[in-house]
Amino acid sequence: MTKTKNSPRYFGALLAMLVMALLWIAGAGDAQARSPRGRDSTQRRTAATYGFDDLSAQSWLLVEASTGSELSSKSPDSIMYPASMTKIMTCLVAIESGHLRDTITIGADASRIISTTVHAGDRFILRNLLDEMMLESDNGAARAIADHLSRYGNFIEKMNRRARQLGMTNTHFANPHGLHDTQNYTTARDLMKLVRCAMQDTTFAAIVGNFQKDVPLVYPAGKVMHCKSTNKLLSRYEGANGIKTGYVRAAGGCLASAAKRGGIQLYLVVMKCSPVRARFDESAFLLNYGFEKARLLPISDSDRRTVPHPRVRRPSHLNTEVPPPPPRGKRRR
Repeated sequence: MTKTKNSPRYFGALLAMLVMALLWIAGAGDAQARSPRGRDSTQRRTAATYGFDDLSAQSWLLVEASTGSELSSKSPDSIMYPASMTKIMTCLVAIESGHLRDTITIGADASRIISTTVHAGDRFILRNLLDEMMLESDNGAARAIADHLSRYGNFIEKMNRRARQLGMTNTHFANPHGLHDTQNYTTARDLMKLVRCAMQDTTFAAIVGNFQKDVPLVYPAGKVMHCKSTNKLLSRYEGANGIKTGYVRAAGGCLASAAKRGGIQLYLVVMKCSPVRARFDESAFLLNYGFEKARLLPISDSDRRTVPHPRVRRPSHLNTEVPPPPPRGKRRR
């Protein structure tokens, strides 16, 4: 006896196949829901969904700024590559040079470096070029600053000398921009010493606290560059007030950040996050944790101490006001 489409046996077999298919789909969905890979590969994490076990950062250090009290850390003394966080030292050395009013001409070598938006022949007041370098993380600007303030190799030596003065015993700089070099390395603890020193300087803090800024050029006359910070926390995280991102493949996603809430200032360094965008949400999670913990820690006068390294050295005569561009045809010397 053959089955027909109208027979009860045909409908029974069809119903059984439908039930089995529904059960298989439900089981696959449950398995995906249970799998971290199935959930996280399609849904971006946010700071609210993180726990410490979820952090991809290979190293971090979180401190309360006024005392240097350590609030959280992971492998803070492991050697890591800082990538563009190198520019923190470049900026600090440039500020301390006392030549913020100088006019810098972008050279051919600087204009050819990858990830730069400046062009050969462009001219900037140094103070303005520091804005562009730190907001845009411009590698060519870092090279131009090093070339202008000293011979290139001498500027690198100044960076390393300053690192030694700050007690950065596990750090060596090989360039002013952070492009990968095995001899350009540091640790989260050493970077924190640099962050705490640099953020004391009002000019430095103003530069890294900006999310966006229009930067004028001396030449071409009238040209303005609209610069936006690579540090997305400045626009996403309440109280964020610094400082610098970093990324090359060998370094992973890096971020030195700063935030202030309720009178509490925190500094954080995270290194080698993956994927690179995770550095922002992971930093937000750690900062949230830090504010909660800092509020619970009583800090007596006897606990407070000054920053345990040299302060920013700035000539007393230095005027940080940026002068108007010099008249055309009269280059500053």
